[in-house]
Amino acid sequence: MVLLVDRKFTADQLKVLRNQAYAEDLLTCLRIFKKWGYDIIWVDEGIDAMRAVKSYSSKLSLILMEASMPTRGTTMTRMIRLNPEATGIPVALMSAQFSTADLEEATKAGANECLPKPFSDPSQVELKLTAVREKTRQKSPPPQDRVSHILKELNRIDDLPVMAPVFSEIERLSRDPKATTEDYRAVIELDVAITSQLLRLSNSAAFSFTRKITSVTDAINLLGLRTVVNFVRTLSVIGSFRKYSRIPFAAQEFWLHAIACGVTARTLAARPEIQAALRSNDIDPFMAGMVHDIGKMVFGYFFTDLFQLVIDTAQGQGRSLYEIETDVLGITHAEVGAALAARWHLPESLAAVIGGHHAPPDDASPATALVHVADAACKAMGFAFKEKNPELFVSDAVLGRLGLKLPDLTSLLSGIESDVRTQITETFTAIFK
Repeated sequence: MVLLVDRKFTADQLKVLRNQAYAEDLLTCLRIFKKWGYDIIWVDEGIDAMRAVKSYSSKLSLILMEASMPTRGTTMTRMIRLNPEATGIPVALMSAQFSTADLEEATKAGANECLPKPFSDPSQVELKLTAVREKTRQKSPPPQDRVSHILKELNRIDDLPVMAPVFSEIERLSRDPKATTEDYRAVIELDVAITSQLLRLSNSAAFSFTRKITSVTDAINLLGLRTVVNFVRTLSVIGSFRKYSRIPFAAQEFWLHAIACGVTARTLAARPEIQAALRSNDIDPFMAGMVHDIGKMVFGYFFTDLFQLVIDTAQGQGRSLYEIETDVLGITHAEVGAALAARWHLPESLAAVIGGHHAPPDDASPATALVHVADAACKAMGFAFKEKNPELFVSDAVLGRLGLKLPDLTSLLSGIESDVRTQITETFTAIFK
């Protein structure tokens, strides 16, 4: 079976257009596939192509794509390679506009062949496609560790976000049993931007101290070292994506949802009903809520056109982005986020929350359940990203991890919603002022 991604024509249309170069090129490909005796799936949109890859990954012997489709061929190739189920499918790109840079990008994305158009010698095209097809015989079974596979493929992206030096230094200190509070203060103050954000955040309505916090030392003394360190980690994650602001992605809406989830998670975690279920050494609820969707940032900035198609499909069908990603892409932002967390050496417990926040497994930690609940709650309050979910619903199994039932949660949220809304607004202003 072959997947052809290019402009679609009927047989009669191709006959009429056969003197046009692009029609002749398509006819050449169709003749080759017919000679091979392969069934052909022919689509002309990126979302349909990904749906076909998801549905027929075990049967596809070759994917041939026009590189200059609205959803770029290199973007599609990179997404196909991210999907562990499709990792071994040979991919060939064709274009009349390949530059040296395009060829390098296609190779890095994982394309097996690039065919310049128009095809001057159909026999050479067949030889090249045959060589690509032969790679099918070398296909290995899908990797069992999906996150490790995704991380390996993410490393193909040259411009993937990296953490600020302050983050690396904080992580180094966290592994040093001899590190002192003064060591942390000195490292944090080296990053002026993060220090400024930290102080604004510490003085926001989220904490409501009676006196103003004016230094990192003040923040550590009043909030505690662990809270300050988690703030720095969170602010480092946000800062790592700032340079991509030129790319058309709804960053403000995204971070407003992230902050809403973080504030809601922290507020819920402070309630006696939930506090008892959370382990004292578990991850920071605010940080977990803030970074739970970082996989969407990867999709939004590095797979922009394709992710927009996912958003459009979700909104058109009234479904969640997670559902469309699962059904169409075969890979979700939760999995990509967990892989990115591993790349950044975030705590494994935090990576587990990121990876499981949409569909907590049976053995999910209370922190994963908490972020899942906070995510649903802030969407119900209207703080969603590209999707609306006015009705609050959380399964009994997830609520059970927190010692709650749905009426308990509804009552809790009713009591804290006004305060949470104020904290969300002030926290957003403090971070992005």
